[in-house]
Amino acid sequence: MLFTFRGGHRRRGNAQLGITEICYSIAPEEVARAVAGSLRFRPTVWSMCSTPVLLMLEGYFEKTGIDPIDVFSSYRGAIFGGEPLSGRLKALTESWGFEMFETTSLGDVAGATECRMHDGFHAYEDIAFIEAIDPVTREPVPDGTIGELVVTTLIDRMTPLIRYATGDLAIIDRRPCGCGRNHARFKVLGRASDQILVEGRSILPREIMGLVEGHSETRGALFQIIRTDREMDTLRLRVGYDTTRLACTEDALRLRLHDQITAALGVSLAIELIDEQELLKLGPPHKIPRVTKA
Repeated sequence: MLFTFRGGHRRRGNAQLGITEICYSIAPEEVARAVAGSLRFRPTVWSMCSTPVLLMLEGYFEKTGIDPIDVFSSYRGAIFGGEPLSGRLKALTESWGFEMFETTSLGDVAGATECRMHDGFHAYEDIAFIEAIDPVTREPVPDGTIGELVVTTLIDRMTPLIRYATGDLAIIDRRPCGCGRNHARFKVLGRASDQILVEGRSILPREIMGLVEGHSETRGALFQIIRTDREMDTLRLRVGYDTTRLACTEDALRLRLHDQITAALGVSLAIELIDEQELLKLGPPHKIPRVTKA
């Protein structure tokens, strides 16, 4: 990515803004330090937060009995990225009084983040021109219609990207936002490359996330779509589960997931269960590949 949160430029920017960072790694052994640091120093912003971080915090609070509302009482918000914030985790963080602001890439031109309206990512049109195009015909589609997000930089002479195709399926909204900003907003539905057709039905990973996380054993929503082709007769899922929370047999859990997902999506389904710790090894710390060939 051309925009980045790493390196010396970040430290220089923090100095200009009067920001002092407390840095932690994304690792289970760092959770206790992050909680202790929050209670001691009372920070105002958490950046960057991710699904694994929230899952580790949830487990830590359950194990220790520490009150998350107290831990996050000083925070005005947290920047969440890596993948979409799931419905269960959104409700969980709201119960902690910990407001998540999702962030994403505006092509390779800049970043884009939600405001307090939580009604899409703000695309700052003084630095980039955005469009949505039909993924097949490559023709522009009207605002409010699903299309692939295309971005052109207006200021970057070093990397002058013109009509950069992001691969993100998005809906653009150019109406003024409730926060007062007049720049366009966009909502990302998923990656165009992640979209598959099963028995003629279009499916994206975010549709499955809410179905998987509703079960205690699979509340982490760790799953992968196994894609053998873009069009398939059967939806094949690899689902990670917490072995410490398994209160039934694997077959019973598989059947429970199978019945719920097939009822919601209406397609043929095959599920492979796997220890979620093994599944996490297949990706970087902040997320796993949601669509894979094997």
